[in-house]
Amino acid sequence: SVSEITAYAFSTEKPRRKRDARERLEKISSVLLPDTITRIGEYAFSGCKGLREVNLPTMVRVIERGVFRGCESLREPLIPEGVTAIGDSAFEDCFSFESLTVPKGICSIGVSAFSGCLLLSKIDLPNTVLDIGDFSFSGDVNLTEARLQEGITSIGAYAFAFDKKLAKITVPKSVTAIGDSAFLECENLTLSVYGGSYAEQYAKENGILGTTKENWIMKMHEGNLVLTGPLSIASREAFPNVATVSPKEFLLCAHVSQSVSSISTALQEEFIMYSPSSL
Repeated sequence: SVSEITAYAFSTEKPRRKRDARERLEKISSVLLPDTITRIGEYAFSGCKGLREVNLPTMVRVIERGVFRGCESLREPLIPEGVTAIGDSAFEDCFSFESLTVPKGICSIGVSAFSGCLLLSKIDLPNTVLDIGDFSFSGDVNLTEARLQEGITSIGAYAFAFDKKLAKITVPKSVTAIGDSAFLECENLTLSVYGGSYAEQYAKENGILGTTKENWIMKMHEGNLVLTGPLSIASREAFPNVATVSPKEFLLCAHVSQSVSSISTALQEEFIMYSPSSL
């Protein structure tokens, strides 16, 4: 039985591969791999522009370097629970998948792993992920939300650079390193951090946001004041035109400019947006 797909096995990028062979490989639309596969070699399917669907066998533990790089038609990859690492450029320039489910158990995301995924709009990383590599989600121009869980320790250089639609990220307290230009040209980003954390210091040093009243974070964003933090800190003295509804409800101004989703009962924090005219 087959246990391994070798490096460059179906890649259009394999050196000295003949033109007619490359053209045939570019037309492959679906691949069904047997459950006996334990390893898919680096760049195994890279450049297969027509590939839309492929299953990843449950015995695969690492998605290696460049395996699906340039698979422009690939839909959301179903990553098995047993995978522990996603290699460099594994899904780079996969233009077509819109969402990404990273299963619990993955510890590291490699350099440029999901860079250039043009339709990707939301990512949710589990608490097992420790490291987000350099350029890992850079150039994902439709990414609006990235959910990072407590447990992540480092965010690489340029990790979310040029993600111009990225609207919000909460940086966990566990993060102790953020690389250069991690959020370069993220023009709409609101960064939520914990008071006294490494991320708060990073945000101050890089001019991403300002701080008020212990854990409260504020930033002017497209004409709105954006606040985040535990409800217990706000007071009438701090924001005289803000009224406290109840400990479990939102703080409301006279003119709320945008409706807000329900507050997380676990963290008791949320983005709250007010019109400046009401403050």
